[in-house]
Amino acid sequence: MKKLAKSKLFWFAVAYACILAVALVFSLQVEHYECTLEDIAEDKKVNNIWHDIISQDLGLEDEITIVLYFEEKPTDYQVEQLEHLGIRIDRESWYPPTQPWESSLGHPWGSYFAHTKVIDICKLIDLEFVKLVEESR
Repeated sequence: MKKLAKSKLFWFAVAYACILAVALVFSLQVEHYECTLEDIAEDKKVNNIWHDIISQDLGLEDEITIVLYFEEKPTDYQVEQLEHLGIRIDRESWYPPTQPWESSLGHPWGSYFAHTKVIDICKLIDLEFVKLVEESR
């Protein structure tokens, strides 16, 4: 009887250890971003929308429409990466890069309109392929 009890205890401990291991791996894969309005104000890529956020009295959970600038049209993988981060791209809004003499709206970077929460703007800071973020006007 004691041997059976020890065996059950052993397998319970093994099962518990497995559950803990899976939970640990899952928690390491989930991306955690801590963002403040100060983070947005201090980063050159995104700080030009700081005044718009403040003037509209937006909080970190409020929705905002932004313009994302790229050197070239992002790949499907890059767009999916943005959407995974909570940045909803308007895929029909691509405006290609142009030179000033080609258009009055000339800009050396192409752009997409996107929708996101203010807090998710911080996720754009480390993405090399996003060159600039502005608020849509």
